[in-house]
Amino acid sequence: EWRALGMDIHQRHAGTLFVGKTFLAPAVSDPSYDEWLEALVEREGVDMVIPTPEAELVHLSRTRAGSVGGARLVMANARAVDIGSDKLRTADFLASIGVDGPWTVPAEAFDSDTVLPCIFKSRRGAGSKTVFVCRTADEVGFYRDRYPSAILQELLSPAEAEVTCAVFRSRQGRVAVVQLLRTLVGGFTGWAQVIDDDQVSRQCTRIAEALELRGSINVQLRLTPAGPRIFEINPRFSSTVLIR
Repeated sequence: EWRALGMDIHQRHAGTLFVGKTFLAPAVSDPSYDEWLEALVEREGVDMVIPTPEAELVHLSRTRAGSVGGARLVMANARAVDIGSDKLRTADFLASIGVDGPWTVPAEAFDSDTVLPCIFKSRRGAGSKTVFVCRTADEVGFYRDRYPSAILQELLSPAEAEVTCAVFRSRQGRVAVVQLLRTLVGGFTGWAQVIDDDQVSRQCTRIAEALELRGSINVQLRLTPAGPRIFEINPRFSSTVLIR
């Protein structure tokens, strides 16, 4: 027998349709968060905790050693979370292991030499909520005033060649990769086809080994005329888990 519980910081969602019981949680930035979560685990007899928001992943990877209140944490290892949750660090990491990616700079580094159009996005995860295509210097300035902690990134094409990869590495070091050529609809995968590109597999395996990955991450890339270009590593379970 098993049962699934859910928690969120608000109640205006459809989560109640997918779990047996839901709980209103404090934000991870609230000083009471850790004590509240431990009490919930003990009270409900929880065996496994699966954090999904990036803020929780970062917090728990830094403060916990694989468990919370006696329950096992099901998430990627701390190094994968630390690098994957920071898009600028992700770009530096990819360059350090010889994996080609788009050029990436802090938004404040924008100058006349910056190639436009380019992508403007938050440095830390916000899904697709703060991702914009900037075609002029004025547009870069507009978004930079509103999102000061952001990056600029090369605009990769073609848009229809976007691939999302589930990358798993076991405790024994076995790596498995599932590649989905996809079309985004409202920031989520609306259509997908399984593909098997050797170069993508090699790059994903290199990333998993360099991160000493334990668990699952999500790698996003585009198949450009110059080859695969990885632009993001998400250290969380993505919305394509159900499809896979």
